[in-house]
Amino acid sequence: MAAVTLTGIDKRFGEAVALDGASLHLEPGRVHAIVGENGAGKSTLLRIAAGLLEPDRGVVSVLGGPLAPATAREAIRRGLAMVHQHFMLVPSLTALENLALGEATGFVLRLGPLRARAESSGETLGMELPLDARVASLSVGERQRLELLRVLLRKPRVLILDEPTAVLAPREAEALLTRVSRLAHDDGVAVAVVTHHLDEVTRFADEVTVLRRGKVVAHHAADDPAVHDVRALAREALGEEPPTVHREAEPQDRARLVLRGFTVEAPEGSGAALSALDLTVRAGEIVGIAGVEGNGQVPLELGLVGVLASHGACALDGAALRGDVFARRRAGLAWIPSDRHAHALPADIPAEDALVLGAMPTVRGAVDDAAVRARFVAAARALDVRPADPTLATQSFSGGNQQKLVVARELAKTPGLLVAAQPTRGVDLLVAARIRQRIVDAAADGAAVILISADLEELATVADRLLVLRRGRAIEVRSDAGRDVIGEAMLG
Repeated sequence: MAAVTLTGIDKRFGEAVALDGASLHLEPGRVHAIVGENGAGKSTLLRIAAGLLEPDRGVVSVLGGPLAPATAREAIRRGLAMVHQHFMLVPSLTALENLALGEATGFVLRLGPLRARAESSGETLGMELPLDARVASLSVGERQRLELLRVLLRKPRVLILDEPTAVLAPREAEALLTRVSRLAHDDGVAVAVVTHHLDEVTRFADEVTVLRRGKVVAHHAADDPAVHDVRALAREALGEEPPTVHREAEPQDRARLVLRGFTVEAPEGSGAALSALDLTVRAGEIVGIAGVEGNGQVPLELGLVGVLASHGACALDGAALRGDVFARRRAGLAWIPSDRHAHALPADIPAEDALVLGAMPTVRGAVDDAAVRARFVAAARALDVRPADPTLATQSFSGGNQQKLVVARELAKTPGLLVAAQPTRGVDLLVAARIRQRIVDAAADGAAVILISADLEELATVADRLLVLRRGRAIEVRSDAGRDVIGEAMLG
């Protein structure tokens, strides 16, 4: 008997069709991957299974019967747990206090037993966490691990993971998916995983469902060769051959960004500080930054853009780069942040307004509404933003489409310096290729680019040079050195 069955599911958001007759069956003891391009309906389908959304049409059955009432509380009561793409944590509380939210403990909340369970499970899962640290001080990867640990403490019978590895380092992702596979195969848990990393699908999934534009276009069981063919899955998900990035222009001889003894303290919980970095980036050059999370990437990113104070020299085109983010933008900075919700994209403003933050077009002192709308239309066309509704709040877009909005805004004009941190995290192959192409095009137009990425293939594809950060210090390796060599440099 299927643990979860969704049959003939339709869902609209205004005029946008999110799901069109989609069906899905999750079986106990199996890892079921759901893949598709951004906006294909993957998260919407699973949010319906979890009782977070109600379908316009169709039948939802969870662990033996129709989900009635169709609420998250009822889904949780039956044994379904979901880890969301966007964090559902309270930043002002500690990690342990967040784990306690929703615990059925009676009138007295006893944190001691919960701490013991969390420490034991965290050690077993390879997800140890600073339980007494406030969530606001945790890194992105630590917050993701906290989300996972919170639901796994409930020992669910159905586990839904929406992009669980998007913010994890390769080794962490491997460990997580290995544990998830054991939960399915050893404990009989029905697991659904949404992921854009098709190599993860080929290694860990027992079956795969492919969605495109709200419709299920393919389903593959474990014995189907397509389950183990990345390019075949990509073609089904995209409806075309996966695109490639084209780079023709070579870096110029002119130095644009110069760092000398550049030192930045690390925010609480983000790992090592950045120590005395000497670096020159030429016009048109892309310098890739690799490293295990917590080795100085966050201080480098936030120090360059002015969010964190820095010491040492930092100059763009011969002039000291000083002040806050806004001052540095005026000097030629563009920034695609690693955490778009914290630094780039307010949740409750219209998408068209998000595209002009910091550069609102005006006519005689008044906002030029026509120009604002035209900018959204151009961005939607260039990066295929879905739905192409300029009035829709940014929080209503999928993660990949939110990222398109950030990229479109930051690269509306050619910058002198582009700091791109995890720019393709959580997006599908087509969007990732488009974003990488925009970064390459910015370099071709003369920008100096710092590309901070956990995706070694991405760095090998577009970077001219590669620095590995380890304990806050930089080691240069060849960008084409291969994953093993780069991995050894990352781990020391």
